[in-house]
Amino acid sequence: MKTGKRLIGLSFVILIAVVSALVLTELWQASLRETESAQQPAATPVDRLDADAILDDAMARAPFPVRIPQWLPPGFELANVQYLGPAPEDEPSADFAVDLYYRNRDGVLLHIWETNIQELEKDPLLDPRSSPLNIDGSDWGLIQLDTFEHGRSQLAHRFADGVLVALDASLTEPDLLKVAASLR
Repeated sequence: MKTGKRLIGLSFVILIAVVSALVLTELWQASLRETESAQQPAATPVDRLDADAILDDAMARAPFPVRIPQWLPPGFELANVQYLGPAPEDEPSADFAVDLYYRNRDGVLLHIWETNIQELEKDPLLDPRSSPLNIDGSDWGLIQLDTFEHGRSQLAHRFADGVLVALDASLTEPDLLKVAASLR
């Protein structure tokens, strides 16, 4: 009789162990599925291309010529491009913005933002901190932005075609002006 109770007890323990293993396996598999889906970027296929390919796509979709710096401080290279614009079936005159991010080996970032949006809530050219500056015969606005450890400058200009270009970086003023003057 004792052997029968032990077998029933042992069978019960084995049953609990098997059920627990099945539950843990299901939880583990669900966790893997969540992890895999979290690792997949929730972005369109164009976001997964390299920066040069995204830049090419942005230039093809932009209703204005995207201005690219012809000169960068030593060590800077294109790191990322993002754009927001109309879907291919929308009118080409719709609002469009493109962000170009250049980075050097030390992690210093140069951000160039270009848009044809005419009425901006925070137009850098209308910022009261903006100081007028002439670059190659064009009026630009320079804003010194103080951030945590590094001083940052923002330089902005609206070109004759209505496109606003703003550069922002922790660069020396001469380097920032040289980048701005090289935009083509």
